[in-house]
Amino acid sequence: MKTYLEHGKAIFSKSKNKKARQEMKSKLGLVLVLSALIFSGCGPTTASPTEAPAATPTEAAVEALATAQPTEAPAATPTELPTEIPPTEQPTEVPTTAPTEAATVQPTETPTPVELAETWVYVDLMPDQSGTTATWIDNLSATANSVGAPGTRYQVVGEWVYYQEGINSTVHRVNAAGQDERFDFMDIPEDYWDSLDWVISRDGTQIVWKRSFFEPGVSDFTLTSELYVATIATGEIRLLTRQVIHEHRTLTPWGFSPDGSQVFVYQQPYGIGVLFPVYGEFSVLDVATGQLTPLPDPMATQPNTTTGGPAALSDDGARLARFGYAESEGFKVNLTELASGQTTEIPTTISTDLGLVRRGDGVFSPDDSTLVYTVAYGDMGSETFALFQVDLSTGTQRELLAPQPTRYKVVRFEDDGSLLLTITWPGEGTGTFRLHPDGTLEHLSESTLVGVSQ
Repeated sequence: MKTYLEHGKAIFSKSKNKKARQEMKSKLGLVLVLSALIFSGCGPTTASPTEAPAATPTEAAVEALATAQPTEAPAATPTELPTEIPPTEQPTEVPTTAPTEAATVQPTETPTPVELAETWVYVDLMPDQSGTTATWIDNLSATANSVGAPGTRYQVVGEWVYYQEGINSTVHRVNAAGQDERFDFMDIPEDYWDSLDWVISRDGTQIVWKRSFFEPGVSDFTLTSELYVATIATGEIRLLTRQVIHEHRTLTPWGFSPDGSQVFVYQQPYGIGVLFPVYGEFSVLDVATGQLTPLPDPMATQPNTTTGGPAALSDDGARLARFGYAESEGFKVNLTELASGQTTEIPTTISTDLGLVRRGDGVFSPDDSTLVYTVAYGDMGSETFALFQVDLSTGTQRELLAPQPTRYKVVRFEDDGSLLLTITWPGEGTGTFRLHPDGTLEHLSESTLVGVSQ
């Protein structure tokens, strides 16, 4: 059997010239490509396994093949198709979400502020300002814990309540767990005759106190004051300064600066009974060096003006308020910025129609925006007391509490504008009260609030 390949070879051998042979090579290549495509497209059939004879091409067909121009062979198509068309996967319907209305944000209620737990410390003070028991009360749960603390001059710093055994005796501190520490390192003699003045630093790590005595063989009008400082945890003490002051005055500590590096001191008249403490010649004492620096006193240069009198120190130790009086001008508040020495004079509206006037118990608000103080009218033993508030930014003043027999003192400013008051000797009775912004006075406790434990 002759194939298409054998016929090609025969045609190729009959070519006589070179050009004819080259043409025949091109045509032969085309024949080979077509043959490969034809055979690759043939698949198995159901015919009998005997080989069918190939058809013999006619001479005209061969001649047509020899003269045909080479063309690009078409892509072969398979001769056998699948008997079944596999089912095509129908696209699943994409669920569409029905458009909904745009949700509107509903206003929510403003959450009620969470009141933080505080522990208030009360003492069962008597009219002479002595007490026997300190009580810690949680202001949320109302749980109470009482510890014996017999003494006077109570104050709260951190977790501790500090107090004296007596006005001439040493200092203790006690906490809610009943731990009681006596400051024997102060070395106060049992026969000490002067009142013991002392202050605690804001962080509760230091104490400064005064000891006064007359120098032997020196005039009775000459007093010597010594100021000591001690580290409470170790009991290590150090003499800060020693001052000899004439005219019956002693050097008295008043309070620490917020960082504990300075102590504010003043000269206090000795042996003179007064309703309000008298403060004269203020100074700043450096705790590290013991250097004493007097503060400027604008009232000392004004004629007919009292230079010694009540005063108040702001919580941050930056401002000093002094209460003065000038015969031609009346009562005034002098507000001094301690860093610059600049003083602002604020006239007051205190009436003198109710007799003798005295002022004291000044307290700054925590933000230093206002000053509240007490005014006493009348003679000793028959006074009436009023509370006044000064807006330190505008200089305006208003009466918070009209004159009445009880001497109240501010111990705490509340966030709602109310004031917590306690009764101070020589007022009537004892206890703690709330003065509401509308002037209503509410009795809170028979005991006296002395501070908030941290």
